[in-house]
Amino acid sequence: MKRTVLVLALIGTLAAVLAVARHVMQGESFLPAPGNFRTSGPWESGRFKMGMAGNRPIFLDPNGKPFYSIGMVYAYDPEAGPFAELTWERVKWDLEAIKAHGFNTLNLYGDKYLPDVLVWCDRNGIAVVLRTSYTDGLDLSSDRREYPDFMDRRLREFAAQRYDTILAQATGHPSLLAVDMDQRWLFPLDWSGSLHSGEPKLGPAALEYFPVWLEERFRDISALNSAWGRSYASFADALGDPDIIRDGKILPLGKHPWRLDVVEYTLWTIDDFIRELSSALKKKDPGLLLTCTTEHPEVAPFPLTPAKAGIDFIAPVHYNKKEWYDRDWIAAGKAIYESRWHFDMQGLPVYIAETGWRTTPLDQWPRVTNYAFARPGDEKHLAGMYLRQNALWNAMPWMVGWAHFKMYDKVSEGDFGYLRDNRTEKPVSTAGRATNAFLQVASDLPAANRATILYPRYALASEKAGMRQLATLAYCLEEDALSGLESLATEAESYLDDANAMMRSAYVTSSVRTLSEQWYAFRFASEVPEDPGIVVLAGDPLENLSRTDRDQLKSRRTVSFSRAGVQDERCRATEPWFLEIAGARPGLSASESFAIPLAGMLNHDAAGSRGNFDGAGGAFQDAALATVSSYSAMKFSAVENAAGLDNIQCLGQTLSLDGKSGISELHAVVAVHGGDVALPLELLYDDGTRETKWLGVAARDWSSAPDGDRFLRVRDMRGGARVMTHLSTTVHPLRKLKSVLLPNDPAIHIFALTLVARSEGTMIPVAVDMGGVRIEGVTAWAVFLPSDAVPADRVLARFSDGRPAIILSEDKMHAAFLFDLLTWNGSRTMISRDLKSVAEIVRRVLKSVES
Repeated sequence: MKRTVLVLALIGTLAAVLAVARHVMQGESFLPAPGNFRTSGPWESGRFKMGMAGNRPIFLDPNGKPFYSIGMVYAYDPEAGPFAELTWERVKWDLEAIKAHGFNTLNLYGDKYLPDVLVWCDRNGIAVVLRTSYTDGLDLSSDRREYPDFMDRRLREFAAQRYDTILAQATGHPSLLAVDMDQRWLFPLDWSGSLHSGEPKLGPAALEYFPVWLEERFRDISALNSAWGRSYASFADALGDPDIIRDGKILPLGKHPWRLDVVEYTLWTIDDFIRELSSALKKKDPGLLLTCTTEHPEVAPFPLTPAKAGIDFIAPVHYNKKEWYDRDWIAAGKAIYESRWHFDMQGLPVYIAETGWRTTPLDQWPRVTNYAFARPGDEKHLAGMYLRQNALWNAMPWMVGWAHFKMYDKVSEGDFGYLRDNRTEKPVSTAGRATNAFLQVASDLPAANRATILYPRYALASEKAGMRQLATLAYCLEEDALSGLESLATEAESYLDDANAMMRSAYVTSSVRTLSEQWYAFRFASEVPEDPGIVVLAGDPLENLSRTDRDQLKSRRTVSFSRAGVQDERCRATEPWFLEIAGARPGLSASESFAIPLAGMLNHDAAGSRGNFDGAGGAFQDAALATVSSYSAMKFSAVENAAGLDNIQCLGQTLSLDGKSGISELHAVVAVHGGDVALPLELLYDDGTRETKWLGVAARDWSSAPDGDRFLRVRDMRGGARVMTHLSTTVHPLRKLKSVLLPNDPAIHIFALTLVARSEGTMIPVAVDMGGVRIEGVTAWAVFLPSDAVPADRVLARFSDGRPAIILSEDKMHAAFLFDLLTWNGSRTMISRDLKSVAEIVRRVLKSVES
């Protein structure tokens, strides 16, 4: 076995040498093109610094030359990959292979053979980003390891001692680019990117310090009481408030006014810890560059003051769930959004610490199939993703580099490896060998900013995150640039078996320029900007919008893609921004119900002394009708007509309605006898469309005793317990409901019917037309204004029933979408699935406000 590994190692090394020799003999060079940012050669002394090239951030290597980092994550320890025995000979072979593939940086996870690795990297001109953890070796529970108590003095002292040991080995080596302190968050992370957790995991020491922080923030207890709606005598009273803290833990925050401050404090504890630790490290080694790896931006959420905490650049991780890859270029939209968000909101250059894909699920159970997917089993698709993403990273001038994950398969999670377990190359490694050292790097930041995406700091405290909408928006803004890159990358994919041809391809020579020339310049900002560009309100966190920001936005040009301003920064209800700027009121509110008058349709008596509900003399008490009318917040209305009739016995009748549109649900209170009964209804719309709907699963027999809040407990005339059932079904909101055909089953009795209009909470089917561009599908929310609520010259697009879908304000400075155009969660039924058409609509709306 050892002989086989040695032979493979020799073959691999020889192949790498021959590959370089072949290009030299053919007149091709592994040196970068003129003006490109690459290593300037082996380093004998000096160290890496942060610098500028033009007006873009960049690393400066130990020789003072601009250096764009193209890294390989080398996780030989603790993830040894396919080799049981880790030797220096094996590590050296891997390092040679990494260099031969054009990588100039080693993202090192683990410290075995660290002195040898650093010496090798010094001599070979390979930079090292050393990934570390400040909790390694500390005796902590699994929960505290995941969510550290950052105010615990023991943790702080231990972390300082741990880094003394690390620096003793690493300092003095010119190849040491930076120490990555990793990062822990204090909120459970929603990997889907849809929510901000409201469960801060503050430890005992952090809770103890909370009143001190509150006093520094508010100064006067009356200010805190005003903000929170409390009546504390002192700041320490917050620790005894049972609505906030119980059993030494912060309760789920919900939509309460203290949510903002608790989230702020939670993030501050992380900042304070990093600030103290980085200050101590830089006193011992003043030139040391520090970074923190983090996960999803704004979803974590992550502190927004790393520069003040001594961090030199930010190192997010970029992966995609499978549904992002199924959506063509939306993976690129996520990469753009994530990196730009960090650059603008953190105020630091961005280095992608990890990025990669799996091509096959594991033969394990349960299988890990939840992120980082190329098409399963398709190694060439992985290589194509690599080509597209590398060009994108190089073209975004806020980037100082990126690192691929990883050299070999990650044993516990699937086929991420650049090389197969037997050290043979995959198509992705062929693509890398041809492009890593040759692909151009953008030399400057884009020109004048055209749009600012507003993301106030208080938005981090909202219940919802913006990732799923902001990734789509980033794609829409850059659709022209990405389409240009797509054609070049598609051509390059045909050369995956010919690295020489790929090096000469337009992809290598032109992709970065193509992206730069077509780029739509935008940025994120935590405050309303003063420049004349468009301010974009996008993403669910903008449901929180402060009065201060609203007042400032009135004098700016805005496009609102979200339900902006449904509440202020302290979760208090406000008038939505899109209604305020449009000067309109909704025809149907977020949850409005309409009782259907049944008096003229009643045909049966089921209550009181004359009642005969079940045909055997059984009847409800008269009080049952009052119970129906008072049940739920919906407008149920049980009535008795002049003839003493109180319900509709279903005999196939047709109920005529008034043709309301915007209705999304139909609810009924029914009672049945002779056993449980399923209830079908046929809905007829005014356009002739018919739908057969089933009300729930079944109505329960009136003599049963089921559990659940959809059952009404009533009594019969003998005092016995009886039950009625609340059932519901969905209605198409953009069609006018003309009539309902009841089933022909005399065991079914309807006591009340109600129509409900909701603008969120269910997937609402819509179709939108904007001057010939038509999109249709389900949307996460919609607001249905009357057709004439906004003058025709201020309606940019309409729903299929003529109601406004995209509107302008009277002064034409503000545009607002009245439906969710941007959410993408992997469903092929969503209105946002048609990216080309969605991007065209976005461009048209932006242009209408710009002009």
